[in-house]
Amino acid sequence: DKCGYGGMAVIDAASSPAYMSSEYLTLYGDMLIKASALGMKVNMYDEYSFPSGRAGGQFEARFPNDRMQRLEMIAEDVTGPRTYTKTIPPGTLMGCVAIDNSTKARTDITANVSGDFLTYTVPAGRHKIMMFTCVIDGYGGVFDYLSPAAVEKFISLVHQKYYDKWATYFGNVLDMSFY
Repeated sequence: DKCGYGGMAVIDAASSPAYMSSEYLTLYGDMLIKASALGMKVNMYDEYSFPSGRAGGQFEARFPNDRMQRLEMIAEDVTGPRTYTKTIPPGTLMGCVAIDNSTKARTDITANVSGDFLTYTVPAGRHKIMMFTCVIDGYGGVFDYLSPAAVEKFISLVHQKYYDKWATYFGNVLDMSFY
């Protein structure tokens, strides 16, 4: 209390009752009621174990395409002149570029993609052909923090359920959230 916070947080690490189940929320409510009676504050930890953003595995199960992504680059050195054809790697294509190794001039060749293939007429000289894709990384099923739609889905699985069940404790007993 000397540091200005006289409360507690529940870090959900037990397998029973199931995280965010009706029984879980009832037990959480019992704790809120007791904390309120004792004049304590509760810091809501929004996850089952670590890291935050998985909703105890529910996020990946319900929304597998909304998990964290990473940018991958495939690069290949090519000497022209020649026709270069390559299959686009898995993921969402973000762009393709050709770099002239001697001048470092870059050419966007994304328009040369047709279907699952990049076909490019490489001019004379040495070049680097690069393809960039976004792929699901998911880091253990974590939602994509940079996607507003994915954030809303995570909120619906966790924060909204707490709020729907225990709204009267938000802003007074439940005065912080940790993720």
